Amino acid sequence: MKNASKIILVMLLAFTLIFVGCGQQEQSKQSEAAETTAAPVTTTQAKAVQTTAAAPTTVAPTTTEVAAIYPGKAGKITVYISGPATMIEKLEQKFEAQRGDVIDIYHAGCGPLRQKVWAEAEANNLQADVFWGSNPLIYYMLDEKGLLDPYKSKQVDSFMPEYQLPDANFSLTNARYEVLVFNKQNLNKQTAPQAFGDLMDSQWLDKMAYTDLSQSSTAFALSTALWDMFGKKMTFFEGIKANNALIVPKSKTVADKIQSGEIEVGIVPHDAIFRLTKKAKKEGYESNLGFNWPKDGAIRLERPIAIIKNDARPPENQALAEEFVDFILSKEAQNLMLKFGFVSVRGDVEMVKGIPEDLKVTTVDWKEAGKSEQMIREDFKAIMSGN
Repeated sequence: MKNASKIILVMLLAFTLIFVGCGQQEQSKQSEAAETTAAPVTTTQAKAVQTTAAAPTTVAPTTTEVAAIYPGKAGKITVYISGPATMIEKLEQKFEAQRGDVIDIYHAGCGPLRQKVWAEAEANNLQADVFWGSNPLIYYMLDEKGLLDPYKSKQVDSFMPEYQLPDANFSLTNARYEVLVFNKQNLNKQTAPQAFGDLMDSQWLDKMAYTDLSQSSTAFALSTALWDMFGKKMTFFEGIKANNALIVPKSKTVADKIQSGEIEVGIVPHDAIFRLTKKAKKEGYESNLGFNWPKDGAIRLERPIAIIKNDARPPENQALAEEFVDFILSKEAQNLMLKFGFVSVRGDVEMVKGIPEDLKVTTVDWKEAGKSEQMIREDFKAIMSGN
């Protein structure tokens, strides 16, 4: 009986040692995995073109590990996109015409899309194969931490020099200009604002709207450009606050309120005005939207595209992601986007009709955007809330 007890005791002890050993091995693996993580910070590596200016705030993610697990399935890629729904549908149809159903699209506004990507990066859980939308600031931040695939499309060789980014793991796809919009029922090109600074004039008291930079990455880029334009001070925002500017969540809301006559003036990207005017003509009514090219420089905003780095991505999906980027940068796709008012980055695609050849342009300095983002956001909030 004693011998039997001893045998049972020895067996229990051996089992316990084996179990503990496996647990320690698994814990070691988890520790090794944890040691490979680090955090993106809000810094950028952009180059300024022409007049400078910046884009939406973020707290640095706590992890930057390239995904070791592929979240999708072989033969189909996930693409995160912002932009006009009709344009995106047409592009998807063209790309899939010869390939079949190979894309899952997540479509959102530029601000929400940027927030989604940032949250996923922070959680070390980037779900997209391709990210196309928002503004360059988040791409520089993701690239800084090695989260973008280094793929370089040959299509970039056809880009105009100002749109080439040789040191970045992403490419610019198109551009748009911020313009001064007015209601044609009450104003004309002579009586409407001629420059951004005109919006601070008291004649626009209770007659203008401005997009909330906390809800729109486009509005943040615009706001940083205006901050830079007015001596790196909040002068412009103090001026429109004094005029009781209506703060709205997105640029289209500004256009809608001008169209309805609720307000008279505001700032909206040119492509949105082009599309709304075209839509009104097609539907048989006169648009109330007019606009002026700002004499102090139309602010140019670019939209990038990138492949998210994932070492576990199946080769066929990596090939699809590269093909999609090539397609978006191709002359065929660029000509399609031209019809929606977007300025092409290619030198062999014509300029959008209606944009002056001698247009004075202000560009965004994305390095300044990264350094000044939090301050601009906080100051904007304080001014608009009256604090």
